[in-house]
Amino acid sequence: MNTTYLTKTFSSLIRHRNYRLLFLSLSISQIGTSIQDIAQSWLILEKTHSAQAIALLTACLFTPYALLGLISAPLLEKLNPRITMIICQSLSMLSAIVLSLLCFTGKIELFHLYLLALLRGFIVVINNPVRQLLIRQCVERSQVPNAIALNTSVFNLAKVLGPAIGGLLLAGMGAAYCFLFNAVSFAFVIHSLFIMQEQELYPYANNKSKQSLLSRISAALGYVFSNRQLSVPFAVLFLVSLLCINFSVILPIISGILVQTNAKEFGYINALFGLGAFAGAIISAYLSKVSFNFMMVSSAGLGIMFMLLALAGDIWLTGSLLVLTGYFYTTYTTVTSAYIQLRSEEEYQVNTIALYTYILTGINPLGAFLIGFLEKTGGAATALVIPGIVALLSSLYGYLANKS
Repeated sequence: MNTTYLTKTFSSLIRHRNYRLLFLSLSISQIGTSIQDIAQSWLILEKTHSAQAIALLTACLFTPYALLGLISAPLLEKLNPRITMIICQSLSMLSAIVLSLLCFTGKIELFHLYLLALLRGFIVVINNPVRQLLIRQCVERSQVPNAIALNTSVFNLAKVLGPAIGGLLLAGMGAAYCFLFNAVSFAFVIHSLFIMQEQELYPYANNKSKQSLLSRISAALGYVFSNRQLSVPFAVLFLVSLLCINFSVILPIISGILVQTNAKEFGYINALFGLGAFAGAIISAYLSKVSFNFMMVSSAGLGIMFMLLALAGDIWLTGSLLVLTGYFYTTYTTVTSAYIQLRSEEEYQVNTIALYTYILTGINPLGAFLIGFLEKTGGAATALVIPGIVALLSSLYGYLANKS
């Protein structure tokens, strides 16, 4: 393989030891998390056969972020990102151990899944912004787009391997082993965080304003929405995230209701989506392209895939379309993240990162219930067609607003 291609694609990994440690350990841990997600969704589908029950799981996971996500990042500026992440990963490990023990003893119930998802949601409120800050500390500013794209590839590689392994574990050994795998995987991240070189981390700009917390958040929001280079991509992100970037509900609807798969096929369908997402992350890392038009094309592509998936019906065609869906999802979110960060002034970067993560994650509960409502009232196909139309119209709005 061309060494220039490898050097360009993996430049932030080659240059920065701390980022290598974080990248490799997160690769393992995210596979475990993805395996746990598959097991949770399958257990709920098996018990209820309801998209709304899946939506409730998503709501439990993301409601803490919806309530606290905007105020968490300014508070976390005062904390050490590496130490804070060690605590978050340790609590996540404990939660996975509890799920595993409940399954091994045959005492797992729906309320256990919902309660522990809620606990995980509170951990995410702290972990997500801290992880973003730590990534920025691991690399120099010029390497941020590459590091973001490679970090995205960690999550999307997990969406390939995690569901595939999870499907096999579910079919062959049961959900308890899925949760156990996830518990063990957190140890790799905790170890890598302990052995990082603190002196090699790059500082980020703290907001030293004496304003109150709410005033600072208000100022950050005002900054975003008064800056056209930021307000338009944030508006499109909100619309697309609300109905399209909610795959913890959408993928079970496709595989469990539209196509009606078994446990192993359920894992493979999810893995095909992850394969496309991983390919999109690798391509984004190589291109390191931060273009507004590329962002809008990716959003439009996501919308088109949703509408085609509603019409597919066949498991093989559905799987093929999910590969493309994963690709457009990753290119859109990766380019949007890099675009927003690179066009934010240093003093506002912490809060613009938080706002991006909040929109991408925090509105999931509302989106999940909307998708569940669409599925209940109009059927599974309707729950895909309407989000697809929203993504297409949002992309058109973004393109025209940017052009004007």
